[in-house]
Amino acid sequence: MPTPSPRPLEPHRSHRHAKRASRSIPASVATWHHDRHARRAEVPIRSMHEMTPAGFFIWLWGWIKATAFQWRKAPFPTHRQAPNNAIYTIPDECVIGIAADWGSGTAPALRVAEGIRSLAPDVTIHMGDVYFCGEPEEYERLFIGEPPGTDGSWPRGTTRPARPTDALPAYAMNGNHEMCGGGYGIFEHALPALGQKTSYFALENAYWRIVALDTGYTTPPNGVMQFFTDFLARISNGLPRANQEWLAQCVFRDPADKRPVVLLSHHQPLSAFEADYPVLRPQLAPFLDRVLLWFWGHEHRLALYEPVSLAGGVVRGRCIGHAGMPNPPEFPALSKSPWTSHVVATPPDGVGVRDPDDGALYSYCGWITFELRGRDLCVRYYNEDPVQDSVPFDPPKGPILEEVWSVGSDGVCAGRVTKCDGQMLRIWPSHTADDLVR
Repeated sequence: MPTPSPRPLEPHRSHRHAKRASRSIPASVATWHHDRHARRAEVPIRSMHEMTPAGFFIWLWGWIKATAFQWRKAPFPTHRQAPNNAIYTIPDECVIGIAADWGSGTAPALRVAEGIRSLAPDVTIHMGDVYFCGEPEEYERLFIGEPPGTDGSWPRGTTRPARPTDALPAYAMNGNHEMCGGGYGIFEHALPALGQKTSYFALENAYWRIVALDTGYTTPPNGVMQFFTDFLARISNGLPRANQEWLAQCVFRDPADKRPVVLLSHHQPLSAFEADYPVLRPQLAPFLDRVLLWFWGHEHRLALYEPVSLAGGVVRGRCIGHAGMPNPPEFPALSKSPWTSHVVATPPDGVGVRDPDDGALYSYCGWITFELRGRDLCVRYYNEDPVQDSVPFDPPKGPILEEVWSVGSDGVCAGRVTKCDGQMLRIWPSHTADDLVR
């Protein structure tokens, strides 16, 4: 269920909220301004407690106000409006920072942003959901930044495109929360700020292709319609027709192209913990034989799956929706889910960071990086570091998991796990970390 907004973000908080912000995150981490005192007073941070079910009725009222009379959506841009049909070139060697469900404005979310920034990636990708309703003012304050691109906003990569077909420093994907506000925040504010033409795109080099989808636009902007299509029937959160045509006519047009594909979507095609979105499976079925890995968000957790047969293909699923929203460090799998037995790794129960306001424990937030090294793709999974108290952040001590994939001249990939932190990851029964790369 979409999480409604308790109230619009204000440029300046009261003294009480400023004190809460400074307790929630070190002032030196909340880098909206260079002046330390101003950062303490003006960082638009939300308490973790505000983002949990404890504030459900406040959220519900805000969501109703945002969606009750919202019947229109921002126009959907198509690939014909973008250079090279929204397919961009990345170097054979580069680093890409990725997170999903990051736009909460919480202290852990800011630590995630600073952690990504500390690694100086070439490109960054946010996989959707700026909370609570993705409205323009939320995007301006929580994502774009004031001034744009500064610390505290979504981190931009270091690349500087020389041609229109080169990759941008940062990309934004669409989620269901963006569409609660009709999509105006992302389509009329975020994408122009990034120089991005479409909410779906592909990044490619000589060896790899990273394909990002828009599974949010089919979410109705009206709350009543959302209730039926999203929560009851589960018939939305698939691909718009233009996105499907782009896949068939542009991305997968050449059957001789053997480069492995890494798929990115906001919504999940399968889940052991929540209801999934079955409409995605037949839409992607014609292309899954060329997909090596599928990353998604939406669920506010980290959950990694072994290869599963899905819609005539094999999917290696990775849920990484844990970048900003607080989630209890408990991982109860659904007893009736056919995917429960395929879960390989999650964070361990009862391990995480405490809310400084009420002492509640939440799972660590985190992010991933793709490091492309010619024929090798290294995927690293990172946790936030709550003890970081200086800007710029020191680079993380190391990932909690690292998987490496190598593609042969025939397009066949072989994978291996090169690191697995047993204190930060729970390996589920009857599995080993190596099951992730079978």
